[in-house]
Amino acid sequence: SKNRGRRKRRSPSVDRIDHRSEFFVTLSDVNGDYQTMMIWVPLAVLARNVVLENEGGQDAAHAASIAILRHGKEIDYHQRRLTVQRQVIVSARKAADVVIGQLGNGDVAAAVLQAVRYGGEVLVSAKASGIVVDSRDFESIQQPCLYCI
Repeated sequence: SKNRGRRKRRSPSVDRIDHRSEFFVTLSDVNGDYQTMMIWVPLAVLARNVVLENEGGQDAAHAASIAILRHGKEIDYHQRRLTVQRQVIVSARKAADVVIGQLGNGDVAAAVLQAVRYGGEVLVSAKASGIVVDSRDFESIQQPCLYCI
């Protein structure tokens, strides 16, 4: 037969689970209200702030935040082995690459890469343990807090 050796195509509904809900996080705002959003929003704000704090300028800050938001928009949320942490790392790399392209400065890019990766870890861990992160604290987080428990 002609189909010998070929795999049978599965119906699109099989193994096409939408993982988008795994990418939502909850933060508290200035008023203490909870805001639920995709992880890309606070990470984009964080990337922007890190660039500005490292004197990278508005253009590079904007480009870094857009790189993260664009990555979040381009993900196929139906991938079988999609993980939040892996996609956070990819977005951090994209933001760092954009910063290098804009500034030619590896130090600012490294700060963005580290902050976004760590920020993603904080958000993923907080979500897993039911903790709501204060958005004001998160927006300036840059490295592990060694003295926080």
